[in-house]
Amino acid sequence: MHRSEVGRNAVATDGIPAEASPSCGTVGQVATPAADPATLPWGQLPAIHCALRPALPLPALPRDTPIPTRTACAAHRRSAPLPVSTALTKRPSRHYPYVPHEILCTLPPHRRYGIFVRCQARKSCPLVRVTKGSVSREPPDGNKRGPGVASSPPTIAAIFPGVGAQYTGMGSALRDRHKIYRDTLDEACDLLGADWADVIYNPAQKSALKRQEESQLAVLVTGVAMFRVFEEDTGVPVSFCAGHSLGEYTALCCAGALTLSDAIRLVRRRARLIRRASDALHGTMMWVVHLDPDVVGAACAAAREEGCQVYVSAYDAPRQVAISGDTDDVTTVARELEARGALVYPLRLEGPYHSPLMRSAADGMADLLTEIPVRAPAVPVLSGVRGQHHQGGAQSAELLARQLVEPVRWLDVQHALVGENVCQAVEFGPGTVLTFLAEKTSPSLRVVPFDGFTGEGELSAAMFLAEEQYPEVIDRCLRTAVSTRTLLAGVPSRHEAVVARYRELESLRERPVPAGGDIDQALGILDALLESKGLREDERAVARNRVLAGRLWPR
Repeated sequence: MHRSEVGRNAVATDGIPAEASPSCGTVGQVATPAADPATLPWGQLPAIHCALRPALPLPALPRDTPIPTRTACAAHRRSAPLPVSTALTKRPSRHYPYVPHEILCTLPPHRRYGIFVRCQARKSCPLVRVTKGSVSREPPDGNKRGPGVASSPPTIAAIFPGVGAQYTGMGSALRDRHKIYRDTLDEACDLLGADWADVIYNPAQKSALKRQEESQLAVLVTGVAMFRVFEEDTGVPVSFCAGHSLGEYTALCCAGALTLSDAIRLVRRRARLIRRASDALHGTMMWVVHLDPDVVGAACAAAREEGCQVYVSAYDAPRQVAISGDTDDVTTVARELEARGALVYPLRLEGPYHSPLMRSAADGMADLLTEIPVRAPAVPVLSGVRGQHHQGGAQSAELLARQLVEPVRWLDVQHALVGENVCQAVEFGPGTVLTFLAEKTSPSLRVVPFDGFTGEGELSAAMFLAEEQYPEVIDRCLRTAVSTRTLLAGVPSRHEAVVARYRELESLRERPVPAGGDIDQALGILDALLESKGLREDERAVARNRVLAGRLWPR
């Protein structure tokens, strides 16, 4: 069949006219799988098909259906489908996690088959081309950048810890130096009582700071106060927020979804509901380190089959989880896991948190959240329940209630931040527990603990690229240029462009004292070089972040 005939028979998806281009054969539809994809885990979804033939009337997936991660292409002159992996191994877009994709079958001039996958909901979603089982990516036409133009600057996230991070005197140096910190404490005291802050700063109140209500409110207010100081001092915009357990309320408050007054009311009631549910139970929580989460989950499941009440309650790092449940049952499973090589640490918590045993507390929070609505956040906030984005309203209320009976998936949140090109996060709150977890999870996510910097300019110095680091950046540009695989091999003009850009980087390296302008130029040259190698924009942004080693640039 002639290519033009195939183009005339293209099929529209969801009422959107099918696109045709000189390189396109036909636009196929995503076939509805026999099983319900929503009930299947990621990576185990059924195959979808497309074919280089006249208008194949395949129905589109509904808008609320996950995108399959395996594709089978009945290619031109092939009688059997050939399974190939696409780059859509996870949700393709942060704003549209479940959207239909149209499959564009192509027959390039060299007559190798391939398919393109285009997101219908976002024009900026990259195209994915699959050729003989290998994946390459091309940016949409509107996303190409000119030579020498650096990728978009790194994205910054604000992350907030939960209960257990508090300590007596936290934030005292910031309180002494910053009026906005003191104003935030005064605002909280107006709502909670004039002497409430004494719990944080008076050593005699150390035991009170361990109680549910006092500890949760102290961590919430401290995180908000630190975030306000950061905004006032640095002016650096935050693109994402996320919080571990209680920290999710702090994140929503700092993202504008909750006022401090509403956040305090919710957290105060949350603490009381948790305490009431915990008092009726004999429960505890422990950290399990150095074992695969699947092994821990299987041990908990086996124990439940024997009548025990023990659950995985947090996924914090690749080999670090928490388990919750009845104290005796948790102790029994902990001993079994220790025999398998795990290290087990009891947490300073008196309840089976983030497990089904907290159902009464979750029901109480669901009722309360009907009275205190959560607005749509001004900055995207990731939920620890499923790594989803908070949208406000009923969706956020459901996520916050489910948070009490489902495990905290902080590992998924960290991976989601890395997937959103976040190279640096600032931890707002007492301690450095989230910084510690990030170090164990992803080398590409650099976390700066706000609690560790009290002097003027110390935080900015830790966040931004310093002059003494300029030569290292140019060296890393050269190493990245050499070590990055060329996706568009065999095109002479591309090869010549890569060589020319590399020579330009070498000339910058020969300068005795690099200046700020040299860094701008080096990043621009590297971006153009990687574009010539066939990397799309988001991949070039990842490379830029690695070159900067998680530091911010420009200052």
